[in-house]
Amino acid sequence: MYKEIDTDSTVLPRWMAAADAQQKSKENSKLYSPEQQQQLEALFLRVCAAYDARVFRNFRQQFMVVKVDKPSKANLLARSVRELDYWAAENGIDIVRTKNNILYRIAA
Repeated sequence: MYKEIDTDSTVLPRWMAAADAQQKSKENSKLYSPEQQQQLEALFLRVCAAYDARVFRNFRQQFMVVKVDKPSKANLLARSVRELDYWAAENGIDIVRTKNNILYRIAA
């Protein structure tokens, strides 16, 4: 169900990488219609309800993403997360696991 990628390493300091991601997200948000942005917001709310972790939403050029930052092992085994993952798969949302994060991607 999960795709795995290795993108957690960066040469920038964390605060600089976060500021860069925010700026790019703001610029890329213009690429998406209000309906698509509403779809991302609905996914964001579902993810926030399922995980007890920090959750972010970002716009990329090729997809929109909801990022779960460092979910706990207990979180990953929770029924709410399993139900969310099933719902995401049913709705064509890719779930990507990195070393530290879970990403829910909606293709553009």
